[in-house]
Amino acid sequence: RRAARRRALLAGAKRAVPPHRDAAPDLDAAPAQHAGEPQPTQAREEPRDEKFIQELHDEYDWLKYRPAFKRPRKKGASILQVLEKEELERRTTYEVPNAQAGDAVHITLLYEIDEPQIDNCKGLVLGRTNKGVNSSLLLYCVVANTPIVRRIPLYSPLVKDVKILYKNFLHKGKKRVRRSKLYYLLDRDAPVPAPK
Repeated sequence: RRAARRRALLAGAKRAVPPHRDAAPDLDAAPAQHAGEPQPTQAREEPRDEKFIQELHDEYDWLKYRPAFKRPRKKGASILQVLEKEELERRTTYEVPNAQAGDAVHITLLYEIDEPQIDNCKGLVLGRTNKGVNSSLLLYCVVANTPIVRRIPLYSPLVKDVKILYKNFLHKGKKRVRRSKLYYLLDRDAPVPAPK
């Protein structure tokens, strides 16, 4: 044994010293390889396919310059707006005045399409509804000493003419009407002024 130890020392071999149990582990050290485990191999770079890369570039360009997606509801709404505008131009047989709440108007309309009998209606505008073809006036008028409220569509084929008799008739033209709807006049006990 002494001879073998002497030969090992002369050959320059170092005696392995076991680590102390309280010593901190070396985290940077590579994991120990056992005899039966295979050696790790480095990942080999695959050759780049130029055709595949060009296809990726073409797809990216298409995504970059493709048209923006539009929801079907928005498309339908835009088509309906165009159709409504054409119908509005077709139905406009007279110049529709800018009658607002508080104005006194005179409306000429027919009872029926086939009958030539004309009805003349005068009244106070309580409000105006702007909905394209479905725009209308809410009119307060007195028929046979009976106050009634009528909603008259502006673009109906029965309506032949609408004229403004007095602007700001509610205040006798002295000041403008600040409200867009005059429903409060119907709840008052005082009579509502109406043109005669």
